[in-house]
Amino acid sequence: MKVLGTILEQEDLNALRDTRIINLKSSMDEDEPVETLDVDFLSKPDADTTQENLINRLLDALYQNSGLQNPVVNP
Repeated sequence: MKVLGTILEQEDLNALRDTRIINLKSSMDEDEPVETLDVDFLSKPDADTTQENLINRLLDALYQNSGLQNPVVNP
């Protein structure tokens, strides 16, 4: 998990972990303007679509350069 733009102390981190509730503030003083908070879970990039597009382009180029009819019909 990433947390940007907030003030976190060890007690706050323990409370986040124990209660599994995200309730954060960006400053200790209530009169200060609220900063932009960014709380998000990190995820592993998914390259399946990119890889499939590359394979399709390489197959198309192979069939085009060899002069054969491509049996795979791309949508």
